[in-house]
Amino acid sequence: MNRILSLILGAVLVLVGAVLVLGILADVSGLRTEEVLARVHDIDIWADNSSPRQYFADVASRGSAGNNTASHSVTRAGNTIQIKLFYLYWIMTRLERTGLYIPPHEVEDTIPLGTDFVPGVNYTVKADTVTVTFVA
Repeated sequence: MNRILSLILGAVLVLVGAVLVLGILADVSGLRTEEVLARVHDIDIWADNSSPRQYFADVASRGSAGNNTASHSVTRAGNTIQIKLFYLYWIMTRLERTGLYIPPHEVEDTIPLGTDFVPGVNYTVKADTVTVTFVA
């Protein structure tokens, strides 16, 4: 019985030690996040059947593995709508990164554009280097 308890206590101590070492390494590495502008490669505009119609932009971008959309902003000047999409990017400032390559993944976000569109008028939506035009 004492042998089993000492094995369990030893395993717990090893686990606590590993957690402490990982915490120290994360602190020493300067691991932090930063919001980075997403690389957009496609925009699809659609509207629902409400009255007035609500318009949306499905924005497709590529992000590094583990990074998800953090925020977005939508600004409108006349008939031009500018979308900026940001994701969280993990940065290691002190320790060298490993040579492990993780390919980017596809992220799609649906962003509401509003309801104040005049039927029959052309509108332009820009995000990163992609520009699309739609008729309301």
